[in-house]
Amino acid sequence: MIQQPTPSEVEAALERIVSSPSFEKARRARAFLRFVTEETLAGRERTISGYSIAVAVFGRPTDFDAAHDPLVRVEARQLRSRLTEYYATVGAGDIVRIELRRGSYVPNFRTVARQAPTDAALSAGGQHRLALSSTRLMLVAAALVALVCVVVAVEVVSNTSGGGGDAAGGAPQTAARIRVEPFGPIDVPDTAYLAFGITEEIVTRLGAYRDLKILVAPATDSGTREPFGSGERDADFVLSGSVSTADDSLHVRPRLVETRSGRVIWSAPYDEPLGSDSIWTVVDSVAHTVAATIGEPYGPLFDAEVKRTALATASDPYHCLLRFVFALQVISEAAHGRATDCFEAVVETDPRSSMSWARLAALYRMEYLHGFNARTEAPPPLDRAAEAARRAVDADADNPFAHQEMAFLSLLRDDREGFERSVARTLALDPSADIRAALGINFVKMGEVERGLALIDRSMADSPRAPPFFFLGYVVNALRTRNYEDAYRWAQRMTTRDWPLSQAVLAAAAALAREPQHAREAAKRLLELEPEFATTGRELIGRGRLGEDVESELFHGLALAGISLE
Repeated sequence: MIQQPTPSEVEAALERIVSSPSFEKARRARAFLRFVTEETLAGRERTISGYSIAVAVFGRPTDFDAAHDPLVRVEARQLRSRLTEYYATVGAGDIVRIELRRGSYVPNFRTVARQAPTDAALSAGGQHRLALSSTRLMLVAAALVALVCVVVAVEVVSNTSGGGGDAAGGAPQTAARIRVEPFGPIDVPDTAYLAFGITEEIVTRLGAYRDLKILVAPATDSGTREPFGSGERDADFVLSGSVSTADDSLHVRPRLVETRSGRVIWSAPYDEPLGSDSIWTVVDSVAHTVAATIGEPYGPLFDAEVKRTALATASDPYHCLLRFVFALQVISEAAHGRATDCFEAVVETDPRSSMSWARLAALYRMEYLHGFNARTEAPPPLDRAAEAARRAVDADADNPFAHQEMAFLSLLRDDREGFERSVARTLALDPSADIRAALGINFVKMGEVERGLALIDRSMADSPRAPPFFFLGYVVNALRTRNYEDAYRWAQRMTTRDWPLSQAVLAAAAALAREPQHAREAAKRLLELEPEFATTGRELIGRGRLGEDVESELFHGLALAGISLE
């Protein structure tokens, strides 16, 4: 078993990194990495935050507002890009790794098996500022391929095998199947290897999403990938695109096609200046945006699938996932019930399905929080949620959704230590945007506004169509600071027609913002959904753990809207 590196080993690794070509002219990245590494080694990792980094590393004044100034988030992204470049080039043989995972500023230290850097990687390290020549682009692609081989696990489909989707052999579908075609270079040969490198980086990032199954063609002897044969039609979607360079910029044109209909469900232009930035930074930016748009559960792919399967009755894991996504889009009792029934059927037939158990835990937690589909004959919903979350972790200890549910259940039971432990585990697994947003909302509720808003902001950036619950953290923060206009604005974004809490928040925020007509309309809808809300409202709002100060604002606003709580 590989041991964790010692402090002296981490310090030596840090010195190798900051003295490498990737960091040679990056004073800010060197200072950032040195600060967070040394603070962690000193046992002060819990004090690392956007605020502390801004003040200690970048010389910002003590009144720096990390919630509204993206400085540290931008610098962290640049630092992650440089670390990726370093470990794909001159640092490929390093045993001790220092990583800054997304969603956290606390570095992770680990040891890996020794892997000697290739000649191409060493050469790429010496050319860390790459010009647009075909030779240098080949070096970039070689390093990218090395990274992909280490990081991503995808299904390689031979052109002679006929594909192999989940449906083959009658197995239930568990994920959306995406065939990734090689992106085509427009100005051959100058961008041929760059196009291949971008394709591979997108594949790497898509491979991290548990609800996607990525199909790629086998690599050829020359290091490229063959296009799929005409028989490969087992995918639900095909991702392809083009790459070109002009006017000192990189131009990428991805598009996602639904194979059933041949309809283009998403396409977008990405134009990134090449300027003084490392080519790695540009590739990272484009690949991250493309993968997040496709892979996050509230983007064009899942929107299309939710609409397509709205009337479906199948109870396989994939159809249950789509019902779960819809339940969080509309937050209604009916949608909650359909998703719950579906996942309960799945775990009966497949008790080792970690994601099914984790989502079932979330649905039981929603039953407690919102009073949806209460089952008086069953054990209490939080007990069922705890058991489902435990089984999810037992089935897959690296499931971030399962650890998220463990965190929330700890919080609902006033176990702050357990909450922090589960949050750390969740973030270490580089979770998807919906998980980061949910964690961020709870930090805002707890008064850790900077920490919470940083997670929500990043989740918003990664979610083309953010679901309503993403905005709850912004509402809570605005009410806490008595910024009623902002609270009203955000409340409108979080409101759904059949979610009682959202109607209560909207009624209160509208009344506090002196929008009486809208307040009355929301109050009317709230009482249609919950006729006894005047009696039950304090308990339902209290279950959300919004904080006494925020609850007080809500109760006052509801009274102004005409609903006095008992």
